[in-house]
Amino acid sequence: MKSLAKRRGTGPFRDVLTHVPLDESAEGVIGLAVSMARLFEAHVDGIVAIERLDEQRSPVGIGAVALQAAATFESTMRNAAETLHKFETAANRAALSHGKRVIAEKADLIDRTLLRVSRLYDLSIIVQPRWPLTTEREAAPKAMLFDSGRPVILVPYRYRGDSDLDRIAICWDGGRYAARAVHDAMPLLEGARSIDIIAVNEDDNAETCSEALAIHLSRRQLASTVRRLSSHSFNIHETILSMIADTGSNLVVMGGYGHSKAGRFVLGEVTRDVIENMTVPTFMSF
Repeated sequence: MKSLAKRRGTGPFRDVLTHVPLDESAEGVIGLAVSMARLFEAHVDGIVAIERLDEQRSPVGIGAVALQAAATFESTMRNAAETLHKFETAANRAALSHGKRVIAEKADLIDRTLLRVSRLYDLSIIVQPRWPLTTEREAAPKAMLFDSGRPVILVPYRYRGDSDLDRIAICWDGGRYAARAVHDAMPLLEGARSIDIIAVNEDDNAETCSEALAIHLSRRQLASTVRRLSSHSFNIHETILSMIADTGSNLVVMGGYGHSKAGRFVLGEVTRDVIENMTVPTFMSF
């Protein structure tokens, strides 16, 4: 593996934010966040977001429904404290500068708060979004994905522990989203032991073809292997994921085609399918 000094050569990630979920997927999210922060000697902050209903603000004397809501909220807060303690323990074990925070508000206020906060960080780490994207449940991390203007790493539900993230696959179509993702991920690419460029149904004559990207990377003294594949349009994500498994990649870099509008989150078909079926952490820029 290349040295940390090499990894820190071009605008590394110095300030990392992770949205920690309150379920079993927290282990993988915490593990990856700590690994990234340790890799770049970065500060890392852990945030837990809890939706608070109006009934939970003043339960005394209101009624059984409100009292039950308050009890549920208190239980969730205890869960949040325990989860952030796990994050803090992992950060301390890695001797990292870190902070922790609980956001307890209405869903729309959580959404806005997380957006404002995430825009100050170099990188955000969140769990793989659940489906459908149009539901309000877990809306905050999805908004961070679309609207923060910062790159994110999505962590699969079943991902556990940390990883060197030194075998990287780039999903490349020559478009602006892929180009931005490669640029944003350059500190990671510079520390990789292997880089595979995956191009599906590529136009041979494109000036921004996969071979051109390989030449661009070589000017940074980064060796890469081009994997040009063919696939039916409905099967592109399976072709990509199969190649990722074949190459043994432990991180995927790809552009995310999507946008948010009137509270609805809309993804391109391939982006959606890859996110829904992802098997390794995926670095994305929108």
